[in-house]
Amino acid sequence: MTRKSGRYSLHPLLGEYARGRLEDTDLVQLRLAASYAGFVQQREEATPEHLYAIAAEFASIRGTVGWCIAHRDEERPTLLLTDTVGSMLGADRFLGIRGYWWEWVGWGGEAVEAARRLGNDHRLAVIAGNLATAYSHRGAVAEAEKGFREALEAFRRLDDEWNLAGALHQLGRPATDQGRIEEARDLYNRSLGDQHGMANTLGQLGNLARRRGAPEEAQGFFGRCMEVFERLGE
Repeated sequence: MTRKSGRYSLHPLLGEYARGRLEDTDLVQLRLAASYAGFVQQREEATPEHLYAIAAEFASIRGTVGWCIAHRDEERPTLLLTDTVGSMLGADRFLGIRGYWWEWVGWGGEAVEAARRLGNDHRLAVIAGNLATAYSHRGAVAEAEKGFREALEAFRRLDDEWNLAGALHQLGRPATDQGRIEEARDLYNRSLGDQHGMANTLGQLGNLARRRGAPEEAQGFFGRCMEVFERLGE
């Protein structure tokens, strides 16, 4: 039956018949999972067009992710799981609005475990950090902090100073949310690395100074933040 979108739906009986005729269903599922991993990776940027495309294909994405999780003991499905879920993590707010939050965040946890099993610190750091950001958006401070710390340790093992600075900055957020002001200041100061990260961190230090009732100190941080952005032409 043709839908208005131009797509077709398959009657369940025909689907069951087709599965019975296939000699290697796992091979077909593997190719389908690879196809949807590529589909999602091409739509990592959270534009309205990309987000709606992911929403339109979500039922099929759900099926391929479920198959990958069921085959977590095999390397290729595990890699595809991290590819697919890792690329979707930027769409967390949109998927939450669509009612997919708990399902999606469960996939994020599975992808983190998959990256651990693979021993791939880069994938682990990116997925754990993005999942932590999603938790942070929901006010789940403890879960966010746990994810940011895992990302931090992975970037440290990779000796990735650029992203290590970003992870330290991210850890400052839950510390701030929980009122651990001195700890947050220490994390933000340690995160002063790349120019964009420096500007954002100076802004956060200004916010902390303002919360402590030190307006002149806050003004100094905000002024330095502005100078960095001006040097970057932003």
